[in-house]
Parts: sequence; structure tokens; C-alpha cells
Amino acid sequence: MKPQVIALEEHYLDPEVARHFNEAGPEARDAQLRERLHDVGELRIREMDEVGIDIQVLSHSAPATQRFDAETAPAIARAANDRLRERVRAANGRFEAFAALPTANPRAAADELERAVTKLGFKGAMIHGLTNGHFIDERQFWPIFERAKALDVPIYIHPAVPHPAVVEAYYRDYLKEFPGLLTAAWGFTVETATQGIRLVLSGVFDAYPGLKIIMGHLGDLSPALLDHDERQFLNAGAALQRDGDGRRSHSLFGRLSLRAQPAWRAMDGACATRTRGPREDAERQRKTPAEALIRIPSGM
Repeated sequence: MKPQVIALEEHYLDPEVARHFNEAGPEARDAQLRERLHDVGELRIREMDEVGIDIQVLSHSAPATQRFDAETAPAIARAANDRLRERVRAANGRFEAFAALPTANPRAAADELERAVTKLGFKGAMIHGLTNGHFIDERQFWPIFERAKALDVPIYIHPAVPHPAVVEAYYRDYLKEFPGLLTAAWGFTVETATQGIRLVLSGVFDAYPGLKIIMGHLGDLSPALLDHDERQFLNAGAALQRDGDGRRSHSLFGRLSLRAQPAWRAMDGACATRTRGPREDAERQRKTPAEALIRIPSGM
């Protein structure tokens, strides 16, 4: 049984969703990328074969449904997920999917996550950064995490551009000459690391033990700063993430699953394991990352 290569962050663009965008994500502005974002068939599978990818987990390109209002977002997301399900079904096992969620309406988003997982067979959901200026760790969004925990599926937090006020204060002076400063060169990095820290500090992992969060792009800045951040918070006297008997958990920031794409097997063990005991680690090592996180059977 040969190992599978599973590409985790593989975007596509639904034309019906995209027509509601005031501005598309940065990857949609390049002609060759646009062609590939619109193709969920022959071209994509041929290029998967050329580089040895067995399965792509498809997700809608930025900004997906994070900038729609609470009234219109649910219907747009539901229809997009239905169309994506048909693409997955037609690919004969080469595609899986993360759902688009109408996060501006958290209750509807939780319901859509459940429908996508239980009715459409999706493996979780992807969220692209801020929802109309709000971080996803805010308590108004916790119904999404509660449902993800109950379904035992991950929420993938994809890097996104910072809040407009941050852009104005920090980046505006150099964006014309260096537009990448706002995205993958630096803006994504700071935004993703900030969202990861906010999730940990919010208490959502205590409220829903076992919740699976994937920080995209290997967490950007987060892995390099995990130990540093934990020490600094604890040195400052923060009473965070304590066990039921009052003792501090093994790792404050070891609760984030930091994953890169595309080779899951190569990245297994890259996430912090200090929150698990030896028995739990041994059990995890008997499973592939795909089996453990999004439940794709190993081998083909």
C-alpha cells in the first residue's frame, strides 16, 4: 500500500460566488492562476498526476463567503457547497472538500457545516481571515467551533489580508511599490499569527476540548514563536489554559495544528505534541495524518 500525497490547500473559484465580490483575492489576479482556479476537472487532475498528488482537498478561493452579509451569505454558501459536491463526485476519488461557511451568520454557518459534513461528505471547512472586520475567535462565532467539535472535523484558518485600519497604519506607504507586503510577503504572516494567538487566548479550546484548528501556510510566523510566546505570557503572570485541578496544561500554544501543503505524511509530527501523553502519541503514530485529522483512508 503506497503512501498518499494529499494536497490540503487547493483553491478553486465558483463563478456564482465570485460575481458577488467587490474585489477578488490576490491569487485570482494572475491569468494562469485564474485559469486553474476555474478548472476543477481535466487540467487540474492532469497536473496533479504530473507532480504526484493523489488527492486534493478543494476549498473556495479568498475571500470566499467571509465578506457577505448575514442575510445573503447562507444561501450563497449552501449553493456553492452543493456545486462543489458535484465536482467532487465527478472526480472519482481524486477530490475531497472543505465547505465555505456564511460566517456573518454564525448559527447558519454551524448548520451549513453540519450539512456539508453529514450530507455532502465534506471534511471540514475553510475560513478566510476576518468576517466583515471581525476575528473568528469572537464569541459570536463560537457556535461554529461547537459544531465542528461535535462533528470531529477541522476548521482551516486561511491567511488573509489584515484589517483596513492596520493596512492604513502599517503598510500603506509601501504598497504601491511592494504590493506583496500586504499578502504573502508579510501581511498574511502577521495576520495568521495574530489569529492563532487570539484563538488560544479566547478560551475556545477549553470550551471545546479536542477542537481541531488548522492554521494555513504552516501557521506562517506561529511555529517559530510558540515557545517564545508561551514564556512571555507566563512570565507576565497570565493565568491561562489551566487544567481542572488548577495546574497549567503542558503547552499553552501546543493546541494549534500547524500544517503545510501538499505532503501530509512529510509534515506529520510538525505540529506541537506536548499536549499529548506517550500513549496518545503512540496511538497517533499508528494513523496517517489524513486519517487522524480529516479521515481519508490511507493507501489507494
